[in-house]
Order: sequence, then C-alpha cells, then structure tokens
Amino acid sequence: MRRSLTHYRAIHVAVVLGAAVATATLTGSLVVGDSVKASLRALTLDRLGATDDALSSERLFRATLAADDAFAESYTSLAPAILLNGAARAASGGRRASGVQIVGADARFAAQYASSVALVEGLAASNGGRVPPVVINEALSRELSAAVGDELLLSFGRRGDVHPESLFGSRDAADARGLMRVVVSGVVPDRGVGRFALRPHQHAPMNAFVPLDALQRTLDRAGDVNLMLATRGPTTAGAAALLDAADKALTVADLGLRIREYDDVLIIESEQLVLSDGIAEAIMAAASDVAMEPLPVLTYVATRMAIDGREASYAMVAAVDRPTLPPPNAHAGALTEAEPAPGRSIVLSEWLAQDLGASPGDEVLMSYFVVAPDETLLSREASFVVAATSPPAGLVADRRLTPAIEGLGDADDIGDWDAPFPVDMSRVTERDEDYWDSYGATPKAFVSLRDGQDLWAGRFGSLTSVRLTPKPGQSTHTASEEFGRALLARARPSQAGFAAHAVREDGLAAATGATDFSGLFVGFSMFLIAASALLTQLLFRLGVEHRAREIGTLLAVGFPAAAVRRRFLGEGALLAVIGATVGVGVGVGYAWLMIAGLRTLWVGAVGTRDLALHVRAGSLALGWGISVVVVAAAIALAVRRLGRIPARALLSGSAPDLHTSTPRVARLVATPASVLSALIMGYGLLTGAAASPSLFFASGALALVGGLAHFATWLGRAGRRRRELRATIDLSARSAARRPSRSMLSATLIACACFVIVAVGLNRHAPLSREEARDPASGSGGFALVAEADIPLHHDLNTPEGRFELGLAAKAESLLAESPVLALRTVPGEDASCLNLHRPSVPTLVGVTDAFISREAFTFTDAIDGAGGPWELLRRDFGPGVIPAIADANSAQWILHIGVGDDLVTTNEVGHQIRLRLVGMLATSVLQSVMLVSDDALRANFPGRSGAAFFLIDAPPGGADDLLAALEGGLAAYGFDAMPTDAKLAQFRAVEDTYLSTFQALGGLGLLLGTAGLAVVLLRNMIERRGELATLRAFGFRRGTLLVMLIVENAFLVAVGLSVGTVAALIAVLPAITAADAHVPWGSVGATLVAVFACAVAATALAAAYGLRAPLLASLKAE
Repeated sequence: MRRSLTHYRAIHVAVVLGAAVATATLTGSLVVGDSVKASLRALTLDRLGATDDALSSERLFRATLAADDAFAESYTSLAPAILLNGAARAASGGRRASGVQIVGADARFAAQYASSVALVEGLAASNGGRVPPVVINEALSRELSAAVGDELLLSFGRRGDVHPESLFGSRDAADARGLMRVVVSGVVPDRGVGRFALRPHQHAPMNAFVPLDALQRTLDRAGDVNLMLATRGPTTAGAAALLDAADKALTVADLGLRIREYDDVLIIESEQLVLSDGIAEAIMAAASDVAMEPLPVLTYVATRMAIDGREASYAMVAAVDRPTLPPPNAHAGALTEAEPAPGRSIVLSEWLAQDLGASPGDEVLMSYFVVAPDETLLSREASFVVAATSPPAGLVADRRLTPAIEGLGDADDIGDWDAPFPVDMSRVTERDEDYWDSYGATPKAFVSLRDGQDLWAGRFGSLTSVRLTPKPGQSTHTASEEFGRALLARARPSQAGFAAHAVREDGLAAATGATDFSGLFVGFSMFLIAASALLTQLLFRLGVEHRAREIGTLLAVGFPAAAVRRRFLGEGALLAVIGATVGVGVGVGYAWLMIAGLRTLWVGAVGTRDLALHVRAGSLALGWGISVVVVAAAIALAVRRLGRIPARALLSGSAPDLHTSTPRVARLVATPASVLSALIMGYGLLTGAAASPSLFFASGALALVGGLAHFATWLGRAGRRRRELRATIDLSARSAARRPSRSMLSATLIACACFVIVAVGLNRHAPLSREEARDPASGSGGFALVAEADIPLHHDLNTPEGRFELGLAAKAESLLAESPVLALRTVPGEDASCLNLHRPSVPTLVGVTDAFISREAFTFTDAIDGAGGPWELLRRDFGPGVIPAIADANSAQWILHIGVGDDLVTTNEVGHQIRLRLVGMLATSVLQSVMLVSDDALRANFPGRSGAAFFLIDAPPGGADDLLAALEGGLAAYGFDAMPTDAKLAQFRAVEDTYLSTFQALGGLGLLLGTAGLAVVLLRNMIERRGELATLRAFGFRRGTLLVMLIVENAFLVAVGLSVGTVAALIAVLPAITAADAHVPWGSVGATLVAVFACAVAATALAAAYGLRAPLLASLKAE
C-alpha cells in the first residue's frame, strides 16, 4: 500500500486535499458555533462581574437591607445600587443619547468587578463641589462625543409613592422625570464594570455611573435603593435564597406599610395610598391569626352629590362594613355585609344631609372621577338611596378614615388643595370651607364596602386602610408589635413588588444563543461539504480508472475481487484519515476567517465585534470523525463495482465507466420526484403561496432531485443509442454520455450550486419604500414612525393639552395635529429580534389598545381559529393565568423557538405564574423585538406599569422626517427615540441579507469546487481519448474544431446543471417572488447565472486548450 500511495501520489494528494476541504468546512463550522457561544458566555461573565443574583423592586427600599444578617448564610457580598433607565445629553446642547443606564453606585458596587479602580476614583472626584461627578463608559462617550470635564444632563423616570394612574397620583410631567446635571470625571472601557447590564445583549450598553448618595439626594430618597447585587456562597442553590433571605429581613416599612397606633385602634395604611390586593389579603389573614377584628375601608372623593337640584361638591366618601353606625333609625341592612335592599344604600352625615335637604329614602346622585387606561379622567355617576343620616359621632366623625393624601389632607382650606384632578372652586361654598375647617378630610358619606369597591376599586387595589381593634386589655403598642410579626409571617416579598433574578444562570443560559451558529454554518456550508465529498469521490474514481491495468493484472493472477476492493478501500480510508487530519488544522483557520468575517464584513448579522476564536477539542473530534465517515463512504461508492468489470477490459488500460448503465435508482426516482414536486407546488398555490414557503422549498428540492434523475436516465439511454451524428453538438452530447457517472457528478455539482445561489439571490428583499410603508398590510402596519421612550409619557400626544404638558414646541404641535399616534404601555423585557444573539426568556411586552386592534394592521402568517379576525384573539379568555399574545413570525420561530399554540411561562408583577400563549404570528414587521398582549391583560398583571413607552405614529406624506426631528428634539429628556418604519424594517432585513450573503459566498466556494471538478473530468477524458482525438485530427478535424467540441461537451453539462438548478430554485422561492410586495432582483440573479456559465466555460476552455497541446502522434500509433 505504501508503494501505491507514493507511486500515485499526484492523484492521492488531490484526494487528500478534497477530504481536507470537506473536513475543514465541517470542523470550521462547528468551531464557529463554539466561538460564538463562548464569546457570548465571556460577555455575560464580563458584564456581571461577581454578581450571581439580583434583588429588585419597582419601589425604592432601604439600602441597609444589604447589611442584614439574614443574607449572610447564603451570600458572601451584597451591593445596593440604584438602576434607572434614562437619557443623556450635553449640557451645552448638541448630541443626545437614549437608552442610557443611570447607575447610582458606591464602593460596594465597584467591588463586584476586578478592575474598577477608575470607577472608584471617578465617583470620588470632588469637581470643586459644583456638580456631582459621573463616570461614563466608552459606548456613551462615543455617542455623545463626551470627554472628561464635559457637563451632561441626565434625565430619568421617577415616581412618587402614589401611582400616577390612580385618582390621587400626580400626572404632572415635571413629577414624572428627574433631571441631574453632572460633570464627566472618567471614562471606563466597555469591559468589566463598563459593560454592566442585567439583561443579555451583545451590544455594549451606554452606562452613566453617579455617586449613590448624589442620586438619592436628587430623588429625595436618602438611604434608599431599588437594586441589590448579590454574590452567592458556596452552598447557595439558586436565586430563591435571595427572596427567602429578604423575607426574613423585611420590616413592615419595607413592605410599604404604616401601622398607626392610636388609643383605641390600629390603622394599617400604604405609602401608595391604596393597599394592593395581595397585601390586603395578608393583612386580613394576619388579623385573624392574632384574633383582632379587622375593618377594611375604602375612601374616595365625590366631586358632586345632588338631590333635586341641591348639591354639594368635593366630599370624601368612605366604604365600610359596620352595622353599628348611628343613628338607630338607619334602614335595616344599611352598611352590613348582608344582601342590601334593592339599589345602593348610603348614610349621610348630618352636615351633608342639611346641605342636600336629604331624608332617609331619598335618592342621591353621586359624581366622581375614574382614571381611564389612557390616564384621562372620566366623570361617572351612581345613584344611592339614603339609608340614614348621622350626627358627627363615633366612626362618622373619624377623620382617620381618610388616609393622608398629599396636596389635600395637609391643606388648610379647600382653596389650598393641590389636587391631581380638576377642582372647580366656583362650586365650593362657604359651608364646604367651614366643614373642612372643622372636620378636615373626614368623610361626609358612607356606603357599603361592596358598593364602594364596585365603583372605585382598580388594578392597584380595593382598600385604602384596614382598622384593627386590639383585644380587650391589650395596649395598642403591644397589639401593633404582635400584629406586625403576624403580618411579616403572612406577607411575601413578591406581594410588595420585590423580585429575585438569577442573572448569572439566566445570562449563561441565554448565551447558548437564539441561533445555533454551529448548525447555521454547517447548513450554510452543507453544499460546500457535499461538493468536497463528491469531488473527492470523483478524484478517487479517476485514480481507480487510471489504474485499470493494475486492477486487471491483480484479477488475472487470481486475486479475488473482494480482496482488490478491500485494498483500494484501505487506501481510500487512509487517505480519508490523512485528509481529515489535515482538514482539522485548516478548519481552525477557516473558523478564524469566518469569525473575522463576522466581526467585519458580516458584522450586521451579529451586531458586535467582541467575538473571539474558541477551539473545543470535542468539536474537532466530531468534525474529524464525521468527515472520515463521509469521505470514506464516498470512496466506497467509487470502488463498489470493482470486480464486475472483465479483467480483459481492465488489462487494455481503458476500462469502461464504473457506472455505465442507467442507475436503477434514477429510473425509480425521476418520475415520482417530479410528480410529487408538481403536486406539492399545486397544493401550495391553492392554499396560498405566502402561507406555505416550506412546502415550496420541499417542492423545489424534489424538482432538483427529479431533474437530475431524468438527466441520469437520459445519459444512460444516449450512451446506448446508435444514430447518425449530424453536428458537433451531437458528437459533444454523445461524448458526455460515454462516461455517464462523471457527467452526472459534474452536472450535479453545478445544479446544486446554482440552486443555492439562485434561491438565496431571489430571497433578498428590496427595501420598503416610504409609499409602500403606508400600506396597513405591510410590515410597517401603515405607520410612518416607530418610537420608544426611556421615560414613559403620561400625556396624550394626540391632544393639544397633552402636547402642552409635555412641552412640545409649536412646530411639533402643528405636525402632530395631523399625525395620529398610538401610544402603548410596555413591560420591559429582552430584545426578541434578530438583532439579539442571546436567547431571550421573555421579550418586552406591549399592551395593544382597542384603537390598535380596530385598525387591523399588519399581515398574519398563522393564527389559531377564532371569530372576528386574529386581532380579536387578544380579547379571548383562555382560562386563569393564560394571556393570549401575538408576535412577529421571525422572532417567534427563530429567536423564541415557539409556534402558534405554544406558551411562554413567566411571572407577573406580584410573582404569580402566567402563561403567554402565542395565538398568532405576523409577517416580517417592525414589531420583531416585542410581544403583543391586550392592554387590559397587561394592566391587570402588571399594575405598576404606567405611561406609554412604545409608539406607532402616522405622518402625512413627506412629513415623517420633520416629525421625527421635532419629536426627538422636543422629547429628548424622555429618551424618545424614533425611526422611520421603512428604516426599521431595513435594519431587520440587513441581518437576514447578511446571512444570505454568507450562504451565497459559501455556495460560491462550492461552485468553484464544481467547476474544478468539471475541469478535472475534462482533463481525464482527454487523457483517455487521446487516441480518439488523434484519429479525428488525422481525418482532417482542425485543432480549433476539437477545442469547440470539447467546450460544447462540457458547456452542455454546465447548461444542464444551470437549467435544473434554476428551475428548482424558482419553485422553491415561488412565495417570495410572487408576494404582493416582492422586489425580485432578476437582473443581479441573471447576471450571476451568466457569470457562472461564462466562468465554467472559460475553465473548460483553458483545460481543453492545455490538453490539446499534448503530442497526439504516440496515441495515434497506439490505435
């Protein structure tokens, strides 16, 4: 074997090189996948430092919680911090940045990172005491062109204790955001602490680090934070330990509650004015545990109460259940927990009864405000039957029924109210002021708790306080301590808005990637791998045919055919092993080249240059093993017919083709594959081409197989046919059929390469024009702009009042007057678009309103059955804990890896598990990064989310750019970032086109191998046909004629391959090229096919010219 290997070293080197190419391609693809995963893992560890878990809350909590002993068992270090989303801009004007993370940090935060000296020094900079320092990372420095010494303005969202969407919450634009002037004291690299982020993304975040105490002063919350980073101890199992420790460490105040102690009663109130339902349940359960009688209370404000033309304005109304309200003439059943009399009952204070001239049995009309989902105030009315009137005594005179309401309870007169709702002072009478002077915010009327909750309960809760009566002989202080312990035993941190996140575990899980780059590049390179294997088989087969005399001699002297086959298989296997071993080393270089391409030429596909080569031995071994098996199998196919050829034919030195007869498989496959392809295509057309792309790809693949099988059948028949040759083309076609297996391999290589190139080329999409983007069925939904705000907006951009409150200039006002805006609330999550390499667990949720649903924009690719259209599915009830959702098809299938009917499991704001059920998928749209749910479902499960942060904006023709500039400029302090919808779609398309470019480039390499195989076949044929060519020369054929004949012979194979591959590709991409918005690049694809044909013919011409230069006299003598 050793002598054979060295004697035929030329052909064996070629076989080794073919095997090496296949191995390098496969192994390199696996290494690329490993490199992307390892790079994402490294980025995850880099951005988190020593942090394993994080405790967060929508509310601020005390920073001293980090020093509690309850955490010491499970965590070695804890770092309190404040993390806010916001925007930054140069104080002198000019550049601005949205999507900025503003971090209030101190030395404990910096200690989470190994290299944080620059951060510590920057935060400690005094700057002469003028303004606080800020340390920014390189990403933010580049965005703002900021350097040390520059002053910046940081803006961020802020919220008072009372929710802005409740009646008593402030909706003032100035209260919704904070502003902080800082001076840059340092710039840290986009590594380590500079890359700090809790959510996974390959892009470096824009971070601004300010001293924790300075940010606390700006927020007027000294000593409070909203985030705690934790490093696990060696025995800590998961993030649940962080929540368990918090459960032990929290106090009643940490739950946002106050226990007010009075001589006769305990009153439990919330800093948020309204007790959440979960906390209220815990209070009632704790009261039962300590045998105290609870009295739940809901106090609200009536803007008007009237009886027969007499009215009173702005009266507090308490909803309670207490059967002992005086006087004794109360109607039976008034304010009890029993079933009330028909209609609603009300007890009026004597003061209010005198104002209204009311008596028991009269009907009172009450007016009050409720807050609509869009944060506008709606006036509502309700009728009540007067059950009794009561003097100011006992509970009726207890002003403690009304919690302390900022701007109302602390006012000396009604005229001094600073109310978040409109107050018409012309309706306030002198008696109203007298009552306020005497009784303050004491309720003037009382309704049953059931009636009050029916009217005024909201998503934030249905009680404003709970009153507890201590046990007989027990002091209120003792009762308070006993109840506090019982409450802490009942309440869970999640009920108060605390959430624990396993940021390291989740980050490393996300780092496995939304896209399997190993599989992706193996898929991209599959044709290249197949072409290499086929070329290897072709080269080895040519080597075997070149050694026909040797094989004939071995058979003639008695060697069994099986022994001869084993000998050649042994040689082939050894060559496969050598080639695979060489290919492993080349594969690492190939992977390095691909990683370099992803960092540069194809950076649009990955969005980061922070990729590095990571080589894993397991992938090298896997690639080596698979390649050896594939190449050895290809070689085995090349020698399987050895021994079936007569020794005399072999001894002549011109053995016939090892596969001369038409393969039975080709005859069996040709017609069924073609028929099945036609049937699938017909079915796809009947069901809608756009809805069945996978069917058409299957049809195209079958057409490719069927076409090649028909060609194989034709080659077999043409090789046996005997008829007069009338032209050079007949001679060329007959010559191609003389060696059908070689011709078949050549045509297959060309056809497969053509299939890849044409299918990829036709799948490219031309950019959506501004005019096309106005179509509601397009990926833009008919909107001109899509925008996001870091700080939610609490005012309506569609109204002059809302635009005035937001401080928009006259130009923006005039533009928005003719540009409807859909403003949607969000729950921040992870980016679910193709722009994120990580695999998101839960994407950003967007609550769509009735106005959005009624628009019926965008196009669905799939949806579950439902009446009223796919959008109506968002309103359907799928049972407890299940929320219907809609997502972009690309995001759902390729990033989230779910389909219609599948669930994404997550938790809501209070820690309860919810299931996001995918009920529909949209065709490529600007909504790729988010998941859509109904606004009602979002508000019910995430009551703390307020304001709109996601916007879809119409604009008049030609006005989109002006509107974009006006909005981004006018709302810069809110981090408002808008983009034309056509540009947003182009951004997503760029990723897809980058992948296609990669696929096309690797397909082009496969085409080069196919062309090389064609040239090799031509040279081998010329060697074998030297006698034939010499005879033709002797009969008078000129060299030029022979050159044309050889070129036509091989051009015929190229033309067949191009034709079969092109037709199959057209079938495969039929949905893409027949879509209504299709922009098929026929010109570029046609030019590519012409170039492919020209290159193949040129290579053939060069090989033929080289072969015809050899002297033919010796060959003629041999004949």
